[in-house]
Amino acid sequence: MTNHSLFNFQSIESDLQSAMRWSLSGFKSSGGSPDFWAKTQLKRNIENAIRGYTQSFVTGGQDGCCGYGDPPGSGFKVTFGLQVLVAYKVRFKANLNIGYGQRYGDFAGSTSLHFSAYNSGLGTGVNKNDLVVDITAAANIVVGGGEGTPLQSYSLNSNSAIPMLNNFDYSFRYGQLFTWNSALHDNQFSLDRLQREGMIGFRLGDVNVSTNNDTKRLYFGGGTDKGWTGGFSIVTPLVELGFQDFSGDYIHKSKAPNKINEEQQRDEILRDIKNIKNDKSLSKHAVKEKIAELEERLKKLTFHKYHNQTEYQKRLNKASTYIRFNTNNGYNATVDVIGDAWLQNAIHRAIKDFRFEYEHNNIQAWGGFRF
Repeated sequence: MTNHSLFNFQSIESDLQSAMRWSLSGFKSSGGSPDFWAKTQLKRNIENAIRGYTQSFVTGGQDGCCGYGDPPGSGFKVTFGLQVLVAYKVRFKANLNIGYGQRYGDFAGSTSLHFSAYNSGLGTGVNKNDLVVDITAAANIVVGGGEGTPLQSYSLNSNSAIPMLNNFDYSFRYGQLFTWNSALHDNQFSLDRLQREGMIGFRLGDVNVSTNNDTKRLYFGGGTDKGWTGGFSIVTPLVELGFQDFSGDYIHKSKAPNKINEEQQRDEILRDIKNIKNDKSLSKHAVKEKIAELEERLKKLTFHKYHNQTEYQKRLNKASTYIRFNTNNGYNATVDVIGDAWLQNAIHRAIKDFRFEYEHNNIQAWGGFRF
């Protein structure tokens, strides 16, 4: 198997596209059964294409090198997952997750690297089936206690499972992740295109919650407000529930001469409100009056509620609320309701921020497995 640089994204995309073409060409020989084809040819070709990039980490033939089972334990672990859309279209989501972690009593920590490749769902444009790649590096620490059933945690989204399972009875987790998305950045990689997000998770008994957000507040993210901007998952031994959204980039500055766009006006008003609140020379009555006046000006901007986006950027806006059923042998079924970004919209309304237009509505059913 050929070794590749982990940051050679053009090579990654090319190899994955080749794997898909080989898989599709052999679909008829599978007897026309999508389930049999997905479990054999598609699984084998996608797995071989992605695993080449972990050759520098995984040394074949060494006992104890890599943990592929469920026990969370400690050490180096690799997991692979695949989901196939239950429809006449050939749509898939494949992911490879590589991680190293240790637990010391009531403390644990892990680092992980996640590769996702898909041609449907969030991250792809509306009515597009182009191959999209996510690459994510994550690190987190966990504080907890007790022993519980090993449960899955996530970093960026439900495609990026952290290989080390959470086996605390109760715990709190905080971490940071850096991610790159090929659709958002036109397949061009550079360090300044990495998106930083914060992760917060907690567990109580058999309920394990993972959340991530790119906000600068609380989570200490990059505040980029684009791409995989945030989401959450609630995991139990058999069922998962979650929400996640993906939005395209937007036009940050107006190109019209001598014109200040609404985003700049909003930022100026919010800055003035903050300064007035911190101005000790003003009386409480004066502060109240000035803030009320500024908030009235802010309300007048709400006729333009959304970020200014090009048609291409707007086609990337998708949000998902999903439920996933897991079996003990690694198989799963997911119902994905693509529609309103209800959680993101609620947060942006609360902080008086611009929102994204999510106009795409669909319900998808996926069958998959993880090992």
